[in-house]
Amino acid sequence: MQINLALIVLVAGGGAIASTSSAGVATPPEQAFRSETKKFRDWTAICDNINNCVAYAPAEGDTGYVIVKMEAGPEAKPLVHADSYALPNDGWRMQLTIDGSSFVGEGVQEGDKRTVTTFPQPSDTLIAAIGNSTTMTLSSADKTTPVTVSGAAAALLWIDERQGRTGTTTALIGHGDRPASAVPTAPSVPTVVRVQ
Repeated sequence: MQINLALIVLVAGGGAIASTSSAGVATPPEQAFRSETKKFRDWTAICDNINNCVAYAPAEGDTGYVIVKMEAGPEAKPLVHADSYALPNDGWRMQLTIDGSSFVGEGVQEGDKRTVTTFPQPSDTLIAAIGNSTTMTLSSADKTTPVTVSGAAAALLWIDERQGRTGTTTALIGHGDRPASAVPTAPSVPTVVRVQ
C-alpha cells in the first residue's frame, strides 16, 4: 500500500495556491514563494506557496510514514505524525523508536477507519532524534516495521533554510542562539480579484 499522499497534503496545510473565486486572477502576497518539492535520498520535503512545509519518509515497503510538519513564521511549532498500515491499529498506541529511545504519541482519527499517531508538541529531543537518527522503527502490539532515515537531516535542514530558521532557537535541526523574532513572518495567502 502506498503512502497516503492526501494526508501529507492535508498535514502540509492544504498547499493552497490562492483563495478561490468563480473568476479572477491571483494577486501576489507581499512575499511570494514558489511551491517546491525536494528529494533527499529517501526523505522528501515539500513547501507550499505560503511556505508551510513537511518532510516525510516511508516505512518499509511503503506501508506507512513518518511526517514532520513545520508551518511558516516565528510562532510556528513542529508537528510529527506517524502511521503504518502493516501494524495493528485497533486500540493500540503506536510507538516511534529512534536509536533505542521510544516516543509514544496520541491517536488521531483519519476518516472512519485508521488512527494516526501524532505528536502535537514534540520535544526538541524527538525532532533532534529524527534529524540525527541512524535507526527508526514504528511498533504496535508485538509488531515492528522500520522507517528509512537516509536523508532526514538534509530534508529538515532544507526546511530550516527555506523558512529562514537556520541559526535560530526555532530551527528543526540548524539550531542557534538567534531569537524566534529573527524568523520571517508567514506570508499571506494570495487573494483572487474578480475580473469584471
